Amino acid sequence: MQARRLFPQFGSRTLIGTESQAKYNAAYVNVNKQFSRGLAFGVAYTFSKLMDDNSESLGVGAITGGSPQIPQDFLDRRPEWSLSAFDRRHRLVANFVYEVPSPFKQGPGRQVFGGWEVSGIVTRQSGQPFTILTGADTNGNGTATGDRPNYNPNGTLTFDPVTGDFRTFTSPLVGGQFIVPLGSNGLPLANGLGNGNLGRNTFRAPGFYNSDLSLQKNFFLPWGENHRFLIRADFLNAFNQDSYGRPVVNMSSPDFGRNLNNWGNRSLTLSGKYRF
Repeated sequence: MQARRLFPQFGSRTLIGTESQAKYNAAYVNVNKQFSRGLAFGVAYTFSKLMDDNSESLGVGAITGGSPQIPQDFLDRRPEWSLSAFDRRHRLVANFVYEVPSPFKQGPGRQVFGGWEVSGIVTRQSGQPFTILTGADTNGNGTATGDRPNYNPNGTLTFDPVTGDFRTFTSPLVGGQFIVPLGSNGLPLANGLGNGNLGRNTFRAPGFYNSDLSLQKNFFLPWGENHRFLIRADFLNAFNQDSYGRPVVNMSSPDFGRNLNNWGNRSLTLSGKYRF
């Protein structure tokens, strides 16, 4: 392998360059209602497209695990131009605050039915683009980080049987849509392919869904209108929605196509505060 280097008298070097390119286009709509009659809300939607030829050069695993930080061919960056790992085609965020009206202005009824407030933030967005990687130095450039297979559109690719998307997928190494020469161990063979023709960030993981809600109650204390005791409950991921993220994209991994992420769980925080 050392003999195949452009300058075989030198070993490995790490270079973080600044020549990568990106292009972002977007349109957005933002609607807000100021607080009145006990209600305030805002809704923002963004439709966008982000292209680049490198999304992360510093090795942040959440990005480079599905979108390699180095190109297949250091001398030709053009095949790297694709959707960015940060592209989120659709993003919708809504927030609201609502003070529940009480039929009682004084007395015990006010203490029981008054002072209630509900608020929340709801987020919906497209998933992260990702790249299928061979997991081996199949092009013989000294690193397996960015090596991609060839693509066979007539091969087998089966989406998750429950969600019907890339939460998980099945594409066998023999007969699948991703083609790479295999060694005697049945795994991608080093120095066996050259640069694969499958594009970078060709596929997209499932979207992100989350709803955070808060419920609070103000108790009006008898020694003045400005004295209140507040109890608050914050529900993070209130509806226990699963955010799957990307599956395992390394063809050399026994978990290729599986989803090993922690999909997220609902959590509850209780708090109290005295205001005066």
